[in-house]
Amino acid sequence: MVRSGLGILVGAIVWMAAFYALTILMAASWPDYGIHGSEYINEGRFTFTPLMACFNLLCWVLAEIGAGWVAMKIAKRREAVWVLAGLQTASGVPLQCGEGPEFKSFRIGLFGLEKWHHVDRTVGHLAAALDRVAPRVS
Repeated sequence: MVRSGLGILVGAIVWMAAFYALTILMAASWPDYGIHGSEYINEGRFTFTPLMACFNLLCWVLAEIGAGWVAMKIAKRREAVWVLAGLQTASGVPLQCGEGPEFKSFRIGLFGLEKWHHVDRTVGHLAAALDRVAPRVS
């Protein structure tokens, strides 16, 4: 149990370091990418071109693969990779595609194999949570 937690923690740290290193390398070799990256970090504006956004995704995936490998090696369990992937996906980038300040959104996390192995239970938990947040009106 401790080994699994340590694997996930180290994997998350490796992911952050790898993603940061890949994007720094990208900014050094592609100056326009660096300009758009600075805008995103400093002002929170997503101005990347579609090609740049694809390279962001590529950096994300490469960092995730490396982090998953590290997590699995430390934890000695494949499940650590899935937990790490769920954590990374849940912390993903918010929508930024021209929506106005009035736009509101939320995420429903369906990460974890146990949720897919027990679909009825998962749907029941989701329905109960939605009823607590927004009760049904008849």
